[in-house]
This record gives sequence, structure tokens and C-alpha cells, in this order.
Amino acid sequence: MRIVINCISLETISELTLLKTDSRITDLEIIQVQVSRAKTIGDYHLMQGENPIYICSFDFTGEVS
Repeated sequence: MRIVINCISLETISELTLLKTDSRITDLEIIQVQVSRAKTIGDYHLMQGENPIYICSFDFTGEVS
């Protein structure tokens, strides 16, 4: 079963990296996405950065309890 988790905190990322030691977890991938929004100031549009989002995915081969 493929599982995907979206994270916004470093603590959650830290917990997910501990999954590497679980033999039921394979193909762990963590990517970071940066999002910006346009903010209008007078005649100009400035891109304002938002907090990063982490997308974690992995295959789980064990039983779900």
C-alpha cells in the first residue's frame, strides 16, 4: 500500500525519517515544495514566500492495526 503524508513541521519530518528503520517501510521519499503568492503593491506584483510543505511517500507492506 502506498502512503502519502503532507507535513509542515520539522518535528513531523523527523518522526518520518525514523521510519527508515522499519522493515515494513520501503521506498521512502521526502520532497519539499515552496509556494509563493503574488502581493499587489501599487502597480507592482511581488511574490511573497509561504512556509515550505513537505510531501512524504512510502510503501507499507505490513498489516494495518
